[in-house]
Amino acid sequence: PKDHPVPCRVLTEDEDAGEISLAENVVRVAMHPADQFEAFHALVHEKGQSIAQVAERFGVETTLVEKRLKLASVHPKLIAAYRKEEINLDCLMAFAVTDDHEAQLLVWKEGRRGYLDPRSIRQALTEGSIPASHRLARFVGQDAYLAAGGTITRDLFDSKNDGYFADGALLMQLATDRLDAAMEEERAAGWKWVKAELENDYSTYYGRVHSVTPPWQDESDDETGECEPTGEEDETEQPETFTEEDMARSGVRIRIAEGGYLDIDRGLIHPNHQSRAACAVAKTEKPDPA
Repeated sequence: PKDHPVPCRVLTEDEDAGEISLAENVVRVAMHPADQFEAFHALVHEKGQSIAQVAERFGVETTLVEKRLKLASVHPKLIAAYRKEEINLDCLMAFAVTDDHEAQLLVWKEGRRGYLDPRSIRQALTEGSIPASHRLARFVGQDAYLAAGGTITRDLFDSKNDGYFADGALLMQLATDRLDAAMEEERAAGWKWVKAELENDYSTYYGRVHSVTPPWQDESDDETGECEPTGEEDETEQPETFTEEDMARSGVRIRIAEGGYLDIDRGLIHPNHQSRAACAVAKTEKPDPA
């Protein structure tokens, strides 16, 4: 209690500093981690100190202060549950993935009926969000997403995660707009059809026409138009070229690769445009799922 009398001793230089230090660390009761969270929070939000000032004062990294402040911002009922050991520190860190107190309490109440673990807590609180490492997030890019009004939620306690794009619907729309622009460019080039896949379709099997030999390559197979291997690889990938006749009977499939870039596959013959014999051959040419 605040009115508890605390004995104080004025020590002289002649007394044993080692014994004094030992008594301080053995006899005293260690501060509960939740008290540390709240103390850091008070220094920053009530006394106006900066995170850097607090870190310097206590000899710790600024990232540690940021994490303590994040934990202090979790709903008070969850802090109380942590003090009572109803949840552990890992679960408390998982709740800190969002600042939405109502969402935190909802997950807490639902979880108490069964089993709460950090992974399930994070999944529940980030439902509808898309990880920044996802191919759609990489494809659109953080700058374009933020410029369109999106928000990114950071998880300070997950070193493997760069955050979550909170507005999944906005991200999907931006990705679709970019795909539409790429489709228009391919249509303008003169292809028979152009298809964009936001989600990869592995159920359709296409035939294929081969690109003609680029003008800087001399040796080729007369029947297939494929270049003979020279034993040397170009440092940059050379663009494929097709005849107007082949473009008029084939099309283009556009996908978003795992790395977030456009994967454009040209010269594909749609199953609806093939003969039965050609279809049988096409089924042996299953698209690469990469």
